[in-house]
Amino acid sequence: MTAGNRSLKIQGWCGLTEILWQKLKYQAQNSITAKVFKYFGCLWEKSALHSLFNGNWAAASVSFRKLGEAFAKLEDLVNRRRRVPDTLFARGIFPPETLLIAIALVLPFIRFRFLIGLVALAAFLLLLQRKEDLQWVRSPIFIPVVLFAGVQLFAALTSVLPGASAGDFLVSATAFVYLLLLTGAVNRREQLDSLLAALGVSAFLVSGYAIYYYYAGTPVSELGKVWVDPATNPGIENRAYAVFDNPNLLAHYLVLTFPLLLAAFANARRLSERVFFLACAGLNVYCLLLTYSRGGWLGFAAAVFVFAMVQNRFLLLALPFAVPVGYFALPAAAIRRLENITNLSDASNIYRFSVWNSTLDLIRDFWPYGAGLGWQAFLRVYYAYARSFTNVIHAHNLYLQLLAELGIFGLAAFAWLFVSLARAALRLSASGSAYIKNLNAGVSGALAGFFVHSLVDYTLWYHSLTVLFWILVALMILLEKFNSGGNNSLEVEV
Repeated sequence: MTAGNRSLKIQGWCGLTEILWQKLKYQAQNSITAKVFKYFGCLWEKSALHSLFNGNWAAASVSFRKLGEAFAKLEDLVNRRRRVPDTLFARGIFPPETLLIAIALVLPFIRFRFLIGLVALAAFLLLLQRKEDLQWVRSPIFIPVVLFAGVQLFAALTSVLPGASAGDFLVSATAFVYLLLLTGAVNRREQLDSLLAALGVSAFLVSGYAIYYYYAGTPVSELGKVWVDPATNPGIENRAYAVFDNPNLLAHYLVLTFPLLLAAFANARRLSERVFFLACAGLNVYCLLLTYSRGGWLGFAAAVFVFAMVQNRFLLLALPFAVPVGYFALPAAAIRRLENITNLSDASNIYRFSVWNSTLDLIRDFWPYGAGLGWQAFLRVYYAYARSFTNVIHAHNLYLQLLAELGIFGLAAFAWLFVSLARAALRLSASGSAYIKNLNAGVSGALAGFFVHSLVDYTLWYHSLTVLFWILVALMILLEKFNSGGNNSLEVEV
């Protein structure tokens, strides 16, 4: 066969193949299967769920417009305070944001009754302010926040123990008010830097006290605390817990603050500030190790991974090398503790599996509306479903706890909040400001650590950690506020 004939034959085969491909493509596009997929695809694109994940449905909703009108009325109410007599507070000598920052500083150390008093005082001072730049950004995050608060109120009113649930709702309401005050009063970089510095000083004091008490205090074995199984963890004689009632609560606090310290370190403008935040972060990590909280360690790993992914993806290249180095640098007791994560004979694992199974039995009966807000309502109902451990105040899992307390609507509202925060983080990752990108990485990492640690624990019953979680939500809203550029008083360096 000559070269010309071979070329013609190849061209003929190519032409035939192209014809067959076009016929198959036409038949595939017009087949019943393709039409069914196209039909359901159209339904999906027109659904509210698709808009929630891919569109700006919240911002275009009636609820969002009503919320914006409410914020506008609140701003107008505050701005009308120009007619207030020229008092000490009205002149701005003691601005409310100073008190808000002080609350963040002392948060782990004060009881709830003092916390609610400080938040109420800050709200009062805010109304006396004559600042015209007091504004709230119209963030889609506010919609699930308000919805979640409404579900909690309903769960408190319909609780099996209404009186006890009312007290727990007061904790949540205080946290929501604090979030509202922060997102309206913080308008400049200096204010936000001061808030992060307050959180850093607080974390430094908590970590330092916990480490000191770990070595100088009474061992948990002498206190009679059942915080570790001596049969599977013979090398652990003590666990750090500082001002919290439990090492897992301290670990949760450290997981939430560590990424913020890294972000503050990246944004620091002076050498002294960098040294301070780096020292805080190092002390934070060492204290977290001394808690021997496996859930806290998993949350820490998630926080570091997400921080690196959001801040600079090239940092992820260092993680495969950092993991084995960190593993071999750990003491033998910590390695043994890690290895027991999948040990089904470990007392902690047995306890959690029993609680989860009992909680699932409870949820089967209470999934529509929940048993009621708070640990006391949970304990009151859990007792009837307990398989082995009867004195349990929470499910050791955030998502099971939300279903048990608030029902399916509470879990749905919290899932909506998670989606809104994730979408905000994605939007902010494209910001042209290094300051905003660094803080976005810190807040995103802290939230990732929260959601991962919450798979094996539940900490929103503890007022300090409840408020700290909503501070993270407030920080995400503030970053949206800074990134929008709509407020002329914002001073963000690019």
